[in-house]
Amino acid sequence: MLIKHLLGSNAALVGVPGVSFFECFFTKKRYSWIVAEFSSFDLELPTASPHISVFTSLFPDHLNRYKSFGEYARAKMRLVHFQKQGDKAFVWRSENTKKYLPKTKARIIWVGEKNIKAPWNISRHSVIMASAVAGTLGIPKPLIARRLQTFKPPHGRLEITAKTKSHVFINDTTSTNPGSATFSLGQLAGHFKKAVIITGGEDKN
Repeated sequence: MLIKHLLGSNAALVGVPGVSFFECFFTKKRYSWIVAEFSSFDLELPTASPHISVFTSLFPDHLNRYKSFGEYARAKMRLVHFQKQGDKAFVWRSENTKKYLPKTKARIIWVGEKNIKAPWNISRHSVIMASAVAGTLGIPKPLIARRLQTFKPPHGRLEITAKTKSHVFINDTTSTNPGSATFSLGQLAGHFKKAVIITGGEDKN
């Protein structure tokens, strides 16, 4: 969503909750970019990769579906696996992505931590990654900076749902595994005195 926002009105967003992959093909407008989000489930069957792939993170999830973390990681890495000469892969630098990244003809663009300011309710990693992608696609830095200021986090992602004089209620329903939930809690550190956390959901091994 942030990549699409930085690219502007010439980009279509598909594959996010409530938006079908096919939706943009039934509009009269022709877009310069189609920004699509893929889950590991989406990637199990395709035998092609996009010209530009963006690999944001890799930590255990859906282990009630996959036999091992390695099998899950290989499913996710199909995003990059079939890329060809001239394609680009933006990959967040981590031990897991280095370990499981397949051999590819694409140009690997490693992205890592930078000294960059981001609002508490938007992931610093997302800001760094999305800015790198938009910059490579020709969006000027001043325009990226302005658009970052107008981005609104999606529903259920560190979303403030209510406030009182002493409490702020935050919905982070889209943190659906321990890795993303822990990351979100790290985002809150330094902004609130203390937190009461309500958790639930499926174990997923």
